[in-house]
Amino acid sequence: MQSEVITFRTAGSVLFGNNAVEKLGSISAQLAAKRALIVTDKGIVKSGLLDRLKQCVAGLAHEVYDDIDHTPSFETIRRCTRFAKEGQFDLVIGFGGGSVMDAAKAVSVMATNPGKVEDYLGFDKVRVPPLRKILITTTSGTGSEVTIYAMLAQRDNPPYVIDGIFDRYCLPEYAIVDPTLTLGVPPSLTANTGIDALSHATECYVNIKSSFHNKPFAWEAVRLTSQNLEKATAVGGDLEARHNMSAGSLLAGMAFTQSGSGIGHGLGEAFQVEYNVQHGTAIAIVLPHVMAFNLAEAPAPYAELAQAMGITGLPQRTLAERAVERMREIIRHIGLPTRLREVGIPENDLEKIAKAALELSPSLFKKNVRPVGEKEVLYLLRQAF
Repeated sequence: MQSEVITFRTAGSVLFGNNAVEKLGSISAQLAAKRALIVTDKGIVKSGLLDRLKQCVAGLAHEVYDDIDHTPSFETIRRCTRFAKEGQFDLVIGFGGGSVMDAAKAVSVMATNPGKVEDYLGFDKVRVPPLRKILITTTSGTGSEVTIYAMLAQRDNPPYVIDGIFDRYCLPEYAIVDPTLTLGVPPSLTANTGIDALSHATECYVNIKSSFHNKPFAWEAVRLTSQNLEKATAVGGDLEARHNMSAGSLLAGMAFTQSGSGIGHGLGEAFQVEYNVQHGTAIAIVLPHVMAFNLAEAPAPYAELAQAMGITGLPQRTLAERAVERMREIIRHIGLPTRLREVGIPENDLEKIAKAALELSPSLFKKNVRPVGEKEVLYLLRQAF
């Protein structure tokens, strides 16, 4: 019996479906917005997607800030916050991938709260309500449009690490998930964001905080992403595959914001910034090894995920092992690296990375279904090398 009190958190309203972005104008009117800041990146501007968005808010005064980097840095948030304060906006519209979502959330917080972004890192430190926001994702990956997390990169000085603002105030009034916005995403980005969504669902399904409040979302997210990621990567214009990936990413975001992710993320985030490795790639390299390590003690949830992947009719332990095999297969098919050495990480740095992982993400390691310390973390990194 579940004895712990559970809180379910997600966006105020979620709009999902083809051409859902066209509802943006009416939503902005409902919010009685007078002046909007559109936070995006230069890739979105170059792709032409921003022009489509502007048509949807033609009657709303707005300005665009497009200088958002991958896993936004503290300095990026400082610059964008200054822009937001000077512009006296009453609405933030985040339009892009996970990095843009995270930046929009952080800026909405910092535009109304005193002090530095560093003051709000960690859980539940925001005191003043942020600027209202609408988050519109253009990728199928982080699920950031419905999570409490604003992931940021500390690049001001070593150690270069991932941290963030984790707070209910990061949740938007509205999230819009429109699969048609993802049709032009190139294969490499589709692969990196898609494996992130699949890993979110996988890890939050298995960790010890997982419960009835997130498991149905996570299981369905694994089903949708595992059975559509390869096609979406290979045939980017396949709207059905894109639709299913968008749905899977959304459900994964709703699931892992309840229970957190797992040590695959703890390991990946310990080296991705310093070695300039894309987030999805970092997770892809370590996740199968984490799954193989954990199933020795907890085969049941992995067996259940194997069924979500379409594998049935086998004993529990065999199903769990097949889930790991299927994950490896997906990663190979979408063309992501599978070894730390492939992304330029020297073997001599593994001990440093192991210590950093435990220091930076202690809560993720405490939630793992199998006890882990520095010895086990180093073992996993060596397996992935």
